[in-house]
Amino acid sequence: MPLGAALFGFLYRADREQAMRQVAEAGYRLLELSAVPPLLDLTDVSSDERRKIRAEIERYELQCISVNPVELNPISTNAELSAACYHQYRSAIELTAELGGESVVMITGRRNGLIPGSEDLPRSVLRNHLERLAPVAVRLGVTICLETVPYGFLQTTSELAEFIEESGIDGVGIALDCANSFFAKVDPAQEVDKSREFLQLVHISDSWRDRWGHTQVGAAEVDLMGFAQALERRAYDGPTIYELVDGEDPAPRLREDLGLLMEWGWAP
Repeated sequence: MPLGAALFGFLYRADREQAMRQVAEAGYRLLELSAVPPLLDLTDVSSDERRKIRAEIERYELQCISVNPVELNPISTNAELSAACYHQYRSAIELTAELGGESVVMITGRRNGLIPGSEDLPRSVLRNHLERLAPVAVRLGVTICLETVPYGFLQTTSELAEFIEESGIDGVGIALDCANSFFAKVDPAQEVDKSREFLQLVHISDSWRDRWGHTQVGAAEVDLMGFAQALERRAYDGPTIYELVDGEDPAPRLREDLGLLMEWGWAP
């Protein structure tokens, strides 16, 4: 199973080029470009900025697999925030295509835990975004991957697969994050089986049952070997991104963990 690394864990610790260099030095070639300032601001990605990103990727002999706009909320009913969300996801799709990537990661949205209301409205808002964004993605050869997130709305692969089927929108898949699923009290291995034909991207890291984390593999409570075995049973051959984001320097642990991840069936 092809393995890469995300830049997200380098936020506030290194600039984008420094982070890419450290990912390459740790032995990885596949890259998820985390679109969060100051690593990357999708508000206005100029042609000069796009050329700079391509040059950085080529300099360190990396391959961009996915772009992940981290901070957006596609179910916000605030018109101005919704417009910004659409603009930035569209920019992410266009940048992904220009960099030769495959996927844009899209969270389903952050639902207000104090007054969540029914699911009808957020479903409609999310569907509206996808109906406008997915044709652009399909035309450019990019898949929008809805990610399993513990935000109270469409948290599991079953829910995502059902939503994708009901919407009938082409160009939409699933990004399965095993740490998010574990914290949401579902078994990541079972999530593999329930993702149907929509599984396009995997995020791997460790977490605790009662404390959300994206920490070093083997440091917390996720059965990562069982998760790897579930992916192998499915014959999953898409990319997996090691998303190590816990406030500590990811670089030495990306390097240290490569051997263990290869034992479980991944290869950089």
